[in-house]
Amino acid sequence: MRSIAVKVIVFASTKGGTGKSTLCFNAGMHAAREHQVLFADLDPQGSLTELWQRRAELLNPQIVKHVNGVASAVRRLEDTGYSRDYLFIDTPGSHVPIIRDAVANADVVLVPVQASALDVLGQEAAFDIIRGEGKWERALLLWNRIDARFKEFNPRIEKILKEVGLPIVKITQLVAYAKAGAQAKTGAEIDTKAFGEIANVWDAIQEVLKR
Repeated sequence: MRSIAVKVIVFASTKGGTGKSTLCFNAGMHAAREHQVLFADLDPQGSLTELWQRRAELLNPQIVKHVNGVASAVRRLEDTGYSRDYLFIDTPGSHVPIIRDAVANADVVLVPVQASALDVLGQEAAFDIIRGEGKWERALLLWNRIDARFKEFNPRIEKILKEVGLPIVKITQLVAYAKAGAQAKTGAEIDTKAFGEIANVWDAIQEVLKR
């Protein structure tokens, strides 16, 4: 079992298009306001790395490269004295061994899902991995891209999501997230509502860490 100081925050999904990389970047950047943070991009698409590079390769967060496994990467960070307070990890949407390794070594697992029954069903493999690795009590469901215009639709989807049994944090469909991403910024940096939503995600992460 891993026994180290750095807290590993994993964003995991077995369905693409959930906004996983964007949320990982937003949450990690929020944490970096008060803590030393590292990113690790395990997704071959490299979206998190691209955001970081376009941000002129930040000093905080920095990015850990050539990560073959989470446990080995964390040991390397500890051994070299390069460890930080938090390690935020973006995972691929379909490579189960990589997702499983990340989840197994996570202190908190966040599962982004869009508000549709098909998207929830598409995450069953992720839910199975989280259960199998004994991380269910350390997981959060990020209900992403909620469209407030369809108020009559949301209660039905909310019922489906609640049946999953994980604590839910809500992220609305704000133009700020897309606009900020185009500038390699976070939604929170250009929109107060986005700041509040990402702050809620960070607060939820802290609640899990207290358990």
